[in-house]
Amino acid sequence: MSLVQLLRHLRKSAVLRSVGWQMLGSAATLATALWISWRHGLAAQGEFGLAKSWFDAATAIAALGLPHGLLHLMYRCGISAQQLLPWLRRILAVAAILCLPTAAVAAALGQQTPALIFASLPFAIAHLLARSWLLRERGEEIFGAITAMPALVLLATVLLGGKHYAWLLFGTAAIAGTISLTLVAHTVRQARAATGVKTCNVPKALPPPDPALGKKSPNASTPSLRRELWSSSLQIWMQAALGGALPAGLLSVVAQSGQTQRALGEASLGLHIYLVFAVLAGYGAPLLFHRIADHRTSAKLDAAALPARIQHALWVLGVALLLLMLVGVFLQPNALWPAIGLMSLAGIVAVAARLQGTVLLARSKYFELSLQAGSRLLLASLATELLIQFMPALVAVGAALLLTEGLTWWRSAQQAARISATEFT
Repeated sequence: MSLVQLLRHLRKSAVLRSVGWQMLGSAATLATALWISWRHGLAAQGEFGLAKSWFDAATAIAALGLPHGLLHLMYRCGISAQQLLPWLRRILAVAAILCLPTAAVAAALGQQTPALIFASLPFAIAHLLARSWLLRERGEEIFGAITAMPALVLLATVLLGGKHYAWLLFGTAAIAGTISLTLVAHTVRQARAATGVKTCNVPKALPPPDPALGKKSPNASTPSLRRELWSSSLQIWMQAALGGALPAGLLSVVAQSGQTQRALGEASLGLHIYLVFAVLAGYGAPLLFHRIADHRTSAKLDAAALPARIQHALWVLGVALLLLMLVGVFLQPNALWPAIGLMSLAGIVAVAARLQGTVLLARSKYFELSLQAGSRLLLASLATELLIQFMPALVAVGAALLLTEGLTWWRSAQQAARISATEFT
């Protein structure tokens, strides 16, 4: 199935509505940044952006890749969503036991923002785990709504709650986590009421269990599946942690470079433009994984699936936009529009890179993806550190991301093409 055929297939399914929800979430994230910049100034946006980036990075690190591990068990090992409920409870109990006392210690030492970050982690992890569980149990549309919810809640709290950004971020995590778990509980109650037994009404047939796990029917309590959960989770964890640390790392480089608070705010606002694309691609990655891992479509998503004229038109458009942005940067180095254009181009390239990376993820190429994530963080940080000596912070971050995402896309496309050549020859 070509990429064009795949897009036509997805257009007729619930994926379109799911993507609509996720686009709404991305728009809410951007609207939050624009509101803070307009209402409180770019310096406040810098403060908010730095705090939010560390909340997001801490969540990615603390989740340990477990949201993907649950997907792996459900799609690859044939474990039903109901069987995973005890695991969800245990994981969240451990997260609360570890994080809440740590938050109390940080608060006692006067470290308010770290305390709120630690206190938010059980809720943020609950949201991510519930999101994976609901994708299998309720389908793509509910997944899209749950995915967009934190961004919508954050926008509402920022509009109503003023400038206490760390508290607003904590409140957003608490609300999103609570609602997600409530929806999981409601789904379980509905299934039990409909069937009269303690099993969920899974709408799609489960895939056959992995032969490596034995001939017996899969059971979530077996040690082999516990090992499978942690093995797949920890392999994806490095990628998630490094990816989550990218905005925090770049903003920290700007903050430590002696730039003004306004420059930090401009860089933060520009990163939100980039993240509209990158986060949307991250939202869509589980849906594409859902399709590939559920054996409903091919993983052959290489560039050759597009007609040659469309490829050429996209290349011409991309090069023209890049030249326009570079000319704007040289003519007006302190203007926002050319740097925002560089951020947008970097975000578009990031979408292509993440889609290609999802093919690698569905084929369990964990080491390759971890290598890409580490290289992306290192290269973007070093390039920003170098470029910021010669140009404004916003331009430096945009140029560094464009270079980094371009190299990531090229590498992902090469690896995906190798997989396609192997599987379809």
